[in-house]
Amino acid sequence: MDILFVVPYPELEPVVQEVYRDYPEKDKVTVEFKVMTVDMVRQYKMEREYDVLVGRNFTFEELKRQYPTKPVINIPITGYDIVQALYEAKKMYHCRKVGIVGRFFHMYQYEHMEEITGVKISYHPVDQGHDLEYCVAEAVSQGCDCIIGGYSAYLYLKNSRTDLPVVTIKVSRETIFNVLEEAVHIAEEVKKEKEKSELFRIITQISNAGIFYVNDKGQIEIANREARKLFPNVQTLLGGGLI
Repeated sequence: MDILFVVPYPELEPVVQEVYRDYPEKDKVTVEFKVMTVDMVRQYKMEREYDVLVGRNFTFEELKRQYPTKPVINIPITGYDIVQALYEAKKMYHCRKVGIVGRFFHMYQYEHMEEITGVKISYHPVDQGHDLEYCVAEAVSQGCDCIIGGYSAYLYLKNSRTDLPVVTIKVSRETIFNVLEEAVHIAEEVKKEKEKSELFRIITQISNAGIFYVNDKGQIEIANREARKLFPNVQTLLGGGLI
């Protein structure tokens, strides 16, 4: 079983490797770790077949778009992760107001995050209509003196000419462990399905009986050689004909 684990930022790679080394069921799977941004994922050509893919945020969405038939697991960004990034920004840069740039699903809690951290927050979601450049400019126009976000936001600001400080939202070891566990579980299920499919294929090919496979819509999807001998017209029903 093979898993591709796209590590969201370079500093996380040794942590992920360590979690994997300590993972009790690591012998069940082969995990390949690659540090890639969403742009790198768009250009990436798989060197081998993977059973499960893992990514975070935009990388997760890009993996789903490129490989729609494969299971893809998201590395979640929790409210705790965002709060930790806010504390880091406050400690390192003494920020008065922080712009959170990205697409996060815990931002309905941002009022509570302000109370907890003592830092003013504005949220600037990146989507198809608003890119990173737009969202950062919007945050600055609203008085933000620091940005927190994913690794793409970090790279954008580091490569731009602005001195605006930026903090990457980190992932906890516990999250990595949970994601790895989920990936292994799904890879096992994928393996079982492949084995069942292969067994079914062998049985249908060597059987002397005519065998049909009919889906839940009553459509014939598979008919073996003997079935085609018995019903010569079955070929016209394959792939959508009703039985």
